[in-house]
Parts: sequence; structure tokens; C-alpha cells
Amino acid sequence: MTNLQNQNSEAATNFNGAAILDQNGREVPITEEMVQGACHELVVDDQGAAND
Repeated sequence: MTNLQNQNSEAATNFNGAAILDQNGREVPITEEMVQGACHELVVDDQGAAND
């Protein structure tokens, strides 16, 4: 089992209703790590746009 699959499996046990659909239509629980990563990308993108 890959690290991502393991994280998804662990997150499934603490599933609180927030999920995305993968390319195969399966529900993948949204993890804290996913949210933090997305927020980080927004900050980096915003900083790049400010420098343009």
C-alpha cells in the first residue's frame, strides 16, 4: 500500500463528510494535509502574482 493510500485509508476511518471524487468516481476523504497543501499553493501563487 502506498503512503497516499494509507493516508486515505486512515482518513476514511475519521470521515467527516468532506470528500472529492477521484478519476474513477471513488470518494476520497479530504485530509488536513490536502487543505494545508492547497492553502500553501494559493499563497505561493499570490506571491508570484504580486511580483508581476
